[in-house]
Amino acid sequence: MRQPLSRTSFYLSRSSGGLGLALFGLVFALVGGFFTFAGFAARQWLDGGEVNAPYWVIGVVGLVFLIPGLLLLVQALRALLSHARAKRLADPMRPWRADYPWHAHGILDHPLRGGLGNLLGALFMLLFLLPFNGWAWLSDTGNGFVRLVVSLFDLLLLALLLNALYRLLQALKWGQSYLRFEQFPFSPGKTLRVGFSPNRFATLGATLRYVEERYETHGSGKNRRTSATAYQLYSEQRTFTPDLGQAEALLQFELPPDPGQVTQLTHSPEVRYWELEVAAQTTGVDFKTRFPLPVYPNSAGLNEARGGTAQVRRAGPPVPYLFELGLPLLLALALGLGWLFAPAPLKQTATGWWQRVQAERAIDTLALMPSSAATALAQSGDEQLWALDKYGVVHLEGERAELLLTTQGYRAQFGEGMDALSTLAVDTNGSRLWVGSWYGELLHYQAGGWTRLNARGEPLGKRLFALAHDGERLWVAGQEGLWQRADASGQLTRVEGVPARPARALLLQPWRLCVGIEQTLWCHRNDQWSLTFTAQGLIQALSDDGHGGVWVGHSQGLDHLDPADNLIESPLLGRDVRALRQRGPILWVGSWQEGVLRLEQGTWHRLPGSDVADLAIYRDRLYLAVYGQGLLHLPLAALYELMQ
Repeated sequence: MRQPLSRTSFYLSRSSGGLGLALFGLVFALVGGFFTFAGFAARQWLDGGEVNAPYWVIGVVGLVFLIPGLLLLVQALRALLSHARAKRLADPMRPWRADYPWHAHGILDHPLRGGLGNLLGALFMLLFLLPFNGWAWLSDTGNGFVRLVVSLFDLLLLALLLNALYRLLQALKWGQSYLRFEQFPFSPGKTLRVGFSPNRFATLGATLRYVEERYETHGSGKNRRTSATAYQLYSEQRTFTPDLGQAEALLQFELPPDPGQVTQLTHSPEVRYWELEVAAQTTGVDFKTRFPLPVYPNSAGLNEARGGTAQVRRAGPPVPYLFELGLPLLLALALGLGWLFAPAPLKQTATGWWQRVQAERAIDTLALMPSSAATALAQSGDEQLWALDKYGVVHLEGERAELLLTTQGYRAQFGEGMDALSTLAVDTNGSRLWVGSWYGELLHYQAGGWTRLNARGEPLGKRLFALAHDGERLWVAGQEGLWQRADASGQLTRVEGVPARPARALLLQPWRLCVGIEQTLWCHRNDQWSLTFTAQGLIQALSDDGHGGVWVGHSQGLDHLDPADNLIESPLLGRDVRALRQRGPILWVGSWQEGVLRLEQGTWHRLPGSDVADLAIYRDRLYLAVYGQGLLHLPLAALYELMQ
């Protein structure tokens, strides 16, 4: 009777595929490799272009394409090698030689390989579900229905992970097993005698099964899908009580006489094979394994030469819960030895983990933000704070929070879709606000209304990184260099005297204006521009140190310059610094992938976290613009305690 079987690995994949599958997998791998590299390794390259999702989402989507592409390439290569081997060893009198790489003495199982395969499958599903979980739980667009659907898939993922971990525990506890063939090959209608080792179970359950695997297509049109399916065509179960004094457990079955029920592992479009499943119930993790069997047409007198003697492994009966209790004890011993010989790394790891847990408990999210792509913050004294993400602007004043700009409001006023927003600036008294976009558009907010200061793409056409207003004019730093707009003329003009290359940071000091252009710092004083400093990375943040000097944050760390622009120190080497705020004697640093750092009285303190695009201190709270999580905030009192 044909019965469906639940399988996670298929022999069918050994011989299915070819050049077409290889090309298909190559396309997937190339696309996935590009997005994986773009999301995880080339963030600086993307800063000047259009990015409509958090970088980690781009990287994860890339992995979702890259991993299947590589697996398809491996499957295609294995199929090509299998076809070549079958063609080379084809022999009508000895069909087993081309069908599978049999060994005449017996076969060894590979439990760890199966457990790792299941774990990789579960991890791939985890990668696939990460963007959907971000949509459901971390964005404002994830409604109740989305969360319900994602939760159902998360439960399925949990079941897959638990199954994979159980398979790995089985492999680690019991190790490999061996099935010895008393003859090779076996034939339909004859007796199947095999020896199973190590012989350590008082009772063994064995199932002889004939299996068919095939690709089946279900549905039609867009719902059409093809998947591998396994069916059981024959099954017999027996229970054995082996003599534990022997090296192996002897198992015996009578094979059905049907000459068509033979092993065909390179057949197309389906494969058929005999297998023996051996299982034992024990205290703790149970035992189970499967072996394919060489059953071929009646071949009396054509058995393979078996010379030599197969090695049989002896094993005593299992000690109840020895593995289950021994594994955590070994882990505890390893941690103890690590603490004895290398306490600093363990302490640092544990402290960082605990800090992250405590921070997540203390951090709140401003729910009013239009999306989770917060990018910039601006302050007017200690009374007002403006927060920007790619799809809107929020104004905080005291306990009141107001949404000033949304995509719907923009479309209603200007009659077209809004560009993704990238930066903002506010004047000293908080009466005027300027916002820049990823495509060079400038918006102005005053007295409750918005105006556009330039037509889209004219004269700026690429991302704006920083804005500053000195009371008379607006300075604009962007992908196309440094521009200015005088309040009186209202015209955007390119600033002469500095390179027309990407400018990412601006600093207004009482006596001068400084701009970071790629790796160089240029300052304007006494009506002229001069190159004052060259950093190791792209300059992305600038701050006055409170004593006339300048902090320079860049993609490779942080530099401190004195009032004469001489380099004093270069702390935080190797960190990607995106935001700087000097508040009294304390310097606050926001870094990409490294969280928040605080410099106080010559000592650095760190709060582990994600990609901090900007930060601000407002009403005794630290506000963080975290790309992919939104606008986060937590009390300074809790923060100081966490960063000790």
